[in-house]
Amino acid sequence: MATKEKKIVAIVFGFENVEGLRFDIDAFEYTDIRDVRMSYIQHRGSDKLEEHCWAEDGVELLIKKEANDNPKYHPTTYKKLTPFQRLKIFNDIVSLELIYDDGTSRYVYVPYDGDSCEESSLQSVWETEEGNLLVKVRALPEKDNVPDKGDEVRFTSHPDNTELAIAEIHQKIRDSISQDISPEECDTVFNHIHGAIKEVNQRIGKAALPECDTLKETEAVYERIRDAALKMIGEWKGKRLPIFDKKWELDQKRCVMNKMLDIDHAFEQFLRLLDEEIMLERLCIELYDDCD
Repeated sequence: MATKEKKIVAIVFGFENVEGLRFDIDAFEYTDIRDVRMSYIQHRGSDKLEEHCWAEDGVELLIKKEANDNPKYHPTTYKKLTPFQRLKIFNDIVSLELIYDDGTSRYVYVPYDGDSCEESSLQSVWETEEGNLLVKVRALPEKDNVPDKGDEVRFTSHPDNTELAIAEIHQKIRDSISQDISPEECDTVFNHIHGAIKEVNQRIGKAALPECDTLKETEAVYERIRDAALKMIGEWKGKRLPIFDKKWELDQKRCVMNKMLDIDHAFEQFLRLLDEEIMLERLCIELYDDCD
């Protein structure tokens, strides 16, 4: 008789501090746990051979936004944080525990390059435009290879990246949107602006608020970035208004209006994520103070 196939009913994120954060499987839009390999390890002093699973090629999970408001998913240790805040504030996922419908479970360890009490540079977490949370863990680089720091990884090497990006987008709005812009030019410019602000939103994390010695210095950076962003958004709103009066074909006008709405939404998301970033900085200091 064929054995019944076990189904995964939940996934638990395991963190470096031994904390766990569980989500039922229906809280995920999708999961991708790649190249899982089994190894068998017998620890010194033990007569048991233990199974260990490793996601050699990394993982990618998209958590639905509704899960962030569900009280059943709140962190067990950092109870002041929402589930999404817990995943965003520290890059310290070390494993995924797969919970099956028969009550059994299996640990799958993910690539991690941080030492004890350190965060992993292989992890990236950001909110999509729809408000869902994307969690990515890249594979460990080959020995002696330089890690690929593409879009999947929040960059930290250049603390002014967010401010530079805002300045570039602002310049694009100022120079490229004019009274006599054509529908084709408008489409190109709006696609560029939308793509640029989406990239900033994906990378907002530590690139938006570089590490400072004090919260006061961090808040000063936050205020500077927010002020620059508000000026940019003000310029955008002023530049786009005359386009509503253009004598274009209905389809052309509808297309442009949809792109305007996409850009408006991306700017709203930027301000929300930026506000949350400073809030996380404050919460992080509170958490460390509580530990002391």
